[in-house]
Amino acid sequence: MSPSVHESSSHARRPLVGLAVLIGLALAAGLVWLVIQWFMAPPLSGVRSHDFGTVSIVDNPTWVKHVFTLENTSGRDLTIKRAVPSCGCTETDPFDPKVPAGGKIDIPVRMKLKRSVREQADVTLTFEEAPPMKLFVKAEGRLSIPLQVEPRSIQMRPGQTRPVSIAVELWDDEPRPELQVEVPDGISFKLLSWKEAQVGQSSRGTPSLQRRTMTIHASEDAKPMEGIITLKVRDKVLEIPITLGTALDFTDAGTADRSSSRDPQLKSGSGMGEQENPSDIGQDNPATRP
Repeated sequence: MSPSVHESSSHARRPLVGLAVLIGLALAAGLVWLVIQWFMAPPLSGVRSHDFGTVSIVDNPTWVKHVFTLENTSGRDLTIKRAVPSCGCTETDPFDPKVPAGGKIDIPVRMKLKRSVREQADVTLTFEEAPPMKLFVKAEGRLSIPLQVEPRSIQMRPGQTRPVSIAVELWDDEPRPELQVEVPDGISFKLLSWKEAQVGQSSRGTPSLQRRTMTIHASEDAKPMEGIITLKVRDKVLEIPITLGTALDFTDAGTADRSSSRDPQLKSGSGMGEQENPSDIGQDNPATRP
């Protein structure tokens, strides 16, 4: 065979050899990928995340619950050793930790909501026979009454004055609302002007927060009583218990013997004038409360 014919045959085989190498590499890569997927695949299959959506917080805290139904597709019996939440806002109810091959398991997960904020958490499941896996939950809490008050109850004597910090949540550039106040006889109040306490962050699901201070004064001749200060914003109402008495009424013995009667007569109004919030009021910012 002449040299020219041999060289022509070699040139013809080179593309075939290159193609075979590429096919071999592709098959090897696919096999490696399948092995990795087999090892990394969760031992329990099914929907592993749940979004509770927007949740109205009526009771504080408000709990929401979801049951994850998962199937054991690992081909062997499994036992869940632990279910560890990522934060204190999430927990699991008791469940049977043993899952036979091909069987199903129900894992109830509860989430606690206390504030108007977006909460996200996960629960890590660890097994005796398989690598761990995670379940995911999230929710956006909304206070049903968008008012925050500190303190939440008041004790005072005739002639005393107490500051009360009031904050209201606003969503989507809402205007500042009108605040209406009702107080029992013998109590007067003064409302100071609103100030911005928190800027809303849509990425965290938090509202803007407007705060104002209300000073409560008990007249010198006010009679001992237990009553309610009522705050109204739009159609929402928040009640602040107030106890008015002498110094002896606030000892342990005197407190136990106090009458539970309330003065039914209320005074209504928007306050005794407004001014800028003083810097020395010393109230905690409700926006920073947990």
